[in-house]
Amino acid sequence: MSLIFRYYEDKDYFATRELVKASYQWSIPAWSLSRHEFCRGLHPAFVNARNSWRHTTGLWEEDGKLAACVISEGNYDGGSFLLFDTKARMHDKKLLDRMFFHAETHLARFEKETGKRLLDMHIPDQCPVLRDFAIKRGYQAGEKERGMIMPFPDKPFEVVLPEGYQFQDGSQTPDFFLSNVHAFSFQYSTPYVETGEQAFHELRQMPAYRPELDLTILDPEGKPSGIAIIWYDEDLPYCELEPLGVVWWCRRMGLARALIYEAANRVMRLGPCRGMLGGDQIFYTDLGFVHEASDEIWQWEKKVR
Repeated sequence: MSLIFRYYEDKDYFATRELVKASYQWSIPAWSLSRHEFCRGLHPAFVNARNSWRHTTGLWEEDGKLAACVISEGNYDGGSFLLFDTKARMHDKKLLDRMFFHAETHLARFEKETGKRLLDMHIPDQCPVLRDFAIKRGYQAGEKERGMIMPFPDKPFEVVLPEGYQFQDGSQTPDFFLSNVHAFSFQYSTPYVETGEQAFHELRQMPAYRPELDLTILDPEGKPSGIAIIWYDEDLPYCELEPLGVVWWCRRMGLARALIYEAANRVMRLGPCRGMLGGDQIFYTDLGFVHEASDEIWQWEKKVR
């Protein structure tokens, strides 16, 4: 039976999630489990985009089973990601034509100043067949986002907090603490500050969310000063950190290091896990995160006005 297209519906969340998990078999995926959970949980309220996936995400089914997907972060910024049920699907040129065309027509953002549609296609460097296909369609190479993983040691990390500071987890902290630290860490203002509390409330409802891996550091007055959420699935080779934040007035006190080490220790107690996926800044390198793969961003544009 041929592949049949249809648009995404809310009931497809778990089926697309299975495509995400399948992708770990052949790469460090650009569209990770943490990205899937974080974007679906946070962005609808945070950026007022509750129907983005329904309007833009494309699915292809074979014999009633989901085979491929084109998806975005749900914020209309022109980013796109490809998902497959098997690695072999990447060699189906007719399918790739349909998927790339869907991304170009439905996910590319519009730039008023130039009258162009612009698309950023995220392709893991471990999937060269997709890269070569993008080149043939006229895409241009852009920046790379490195996948950094901290290997777990044989014994627990030593966790050190400043005097008077303490951990609480998601079984104790309100949604407001997460949204407040997030805002003061990443320096944004309205309208996102107003929607952050509801967004983090919804994020905490996602399937892979575990309250014991949702960490907050409180200062001596009980104010939240740092947050970290770990996404862990026993079927995946490593856990994933998203987000990590420390309020701007508590930087360089060791809070981020303490959050990562405490989170790592909790994951190691859950079961086998070889490490933690984190960010690509010097801070992470200093903690022992190493570069394992890259997410290549391929750019497409077309003048439409």
